[in-house]
Amino acid sequence: MFITNKINDNFYIITELTDGRMFFSMQLIIGQKKAALIDAGLGEDKSLLEVVRKITDLPVALYITHCHQDHIGNADLFDEVYIGEADRDMYFHKNKYSFLRDGEEIDLGRVTLEACAVPGHSDGSFCFINKKEQYALTGDSVNVDTWLCWESCATPAVYAKTLTEFDLKLKKYDITQLFDGHSIEALPPDICKEMITALNEISSGDTAFDRAHHLEDGKIKYQHLYKNAKIIYDKDFVLKSL
Repeated sequence: MFITNKINDNFYIITELTDGRMFFSMQLIIGQKKAALIDAGLGEDKSLLEVVRKITDLPVALYITHCHQDHIGNADLFDEVYIGEADRDMYFHKNKYSFLRDGEEIDLGRVTLEACAVPGHSDGSFCFINKKEQYALTGDSVNVDTWLCWESCATPAVYAKTLTEFDLKLKKYDITQLFDGHSIEALPPDICKEMITALNEISSGDTAFDRAHHLEDGKIKYQHLYKNAKIIYDKDFVLKSL
């Protein structure tokens, strides 16, 4: 099922709920000429387009923050899809797509989003900034529960560098709110800085107090905490990067 939250007249958060505990959030941004949907959820519920059509009848283009399954599940419902080129091997649908470009401006008609490449959680991750309304849509690149457990993820050191550059851009445009791919409300205001600190601590080996994180398949990952930031990481992958 989906729930919809109105942030303002041209900004809605659409969240797919699975078992009542998992949130897969998408953002619908509406301009005068067209609308942009950021991400497409897990895809267990295939009525996403119907939910969008209850909000707007404008043409809708889909912009993917990264091509993990829980963000592209319903991407096959859309005719106009954009993804990060470095994530193309993870896109499993058969519909056509185009590649996002770092720094490109997406003109929706009096509403403009800037696409920002933020490789880290995946090589092809993107965030989207609305400079005028001072918010950013971050997918999983910036959130309170970040996973670095797959080959498509950057090392903690590289991720920290990428986020430092992104944080400078947030400051430049005085971005005051961040919305991620698994929450309904805005993230804590300092979460980007806190993630950078946590990633740098992992990279430097300051992990003595990190606890094991047991997955359902029996595999063990580790979690590193710093204030609001939690990084779930694969210790073998991290050790190889040091």
